[in-house]
Amino acid sequence: MKRRISSTRFAPGLGCILFCFWLATAQVQQAQTGTVSFTDLPAAAQKTVQGQLRGGKVGEIESDEQDGEPCYTVTIIRASQEQDVTVASDGRLLSVEVELAETPVAVQKTIQTELRGGTLDSVEKAFEDDGGFRYEVDTTTKDGADRAFAVAADGNLVSMQVTLEELPAAVRKTIQEHAANGTLGDIYRMFEDSEISYTVEMIRNGKDREFSVTADGKLESVRVFPAELPALGQKTLREMIGTGKLIRIDKTVDDSMFHIESRKDGKPFDFKIGPGGRFRGMED
Repeated sequence: MKRRISSTRFAPGLGCILFCFWLATAQVQQAQTGTVSFTDLPAAAQKTVQGQLRGGKVGEIESDEQDGEPCYTVTIIRASQEQDVTVASDGRLLSVEVELAETPVAVQKTIQTELRGGTLDSVEKAFEDDGGFRYEVDTTTKDGADRAFAVAADGNLVSMQVTLEELPAAVRKTIQEHAANGTLGDIYRMFEDSEISYTVEMIRNGKDREFSVTADGKLESVRVFPAELPALGQKTLREMIGTGKLIRIDKTVDDSMFHIESRKDGKPFDFKIGPGGRFRGMED
């Protein structure tokens, strides 16, 4: 197949080199994890943290990633109390640790119900790009196992961490088959519009290969990377995102559509690429 040459005047082979470099850097980056100092934070993140201090002081800072983007969890110390806040590298406030009593009554009721004799470890108010938020809850079961779940502002469950043994037989079978050559991570039962699905974390060949399964055991979507798109799809991806940042790509199994999650000009920029590689419109 002939390679189309850009009309831009590059030195011979340089266009290919730059495109390959873009593909390499467009992979969802693995952030450096570990403890960092306040001065290591980008200026925008420092500004957000300072706005959250309210008389406190900065304690330990952990560098990590969330949704494929670098982020920083900062412990703020006020008197004898500590509060964790998480900020993105561009300064967005991602989450704030809160007390149970600070959550809406409906949320408190759901959390208390889902504890089922376990212990509440922490509650974080997590902010979403559309201006909404949810509460992410970490608990320890009465058997000593870690268990996480998320609750919407109206008190409805958004997700619940589950074990493989708790799943319906058809769902468990699909997960075991798809994860056969990888390392299985956490599994979450997802609740959306009265429908249930399962999101499964898995590592294969050093990459996060998250996938989802329907309630009846059908493989619904799988996470993929830029180099796995058809050649035209890689070109479309590069042209659409430009200087923006790729967060992740998910491929739906039934139609082989690629769903692109990215950020551009500081805002979500999500779109679809068809199985042949052509742009198929923006996500709703």
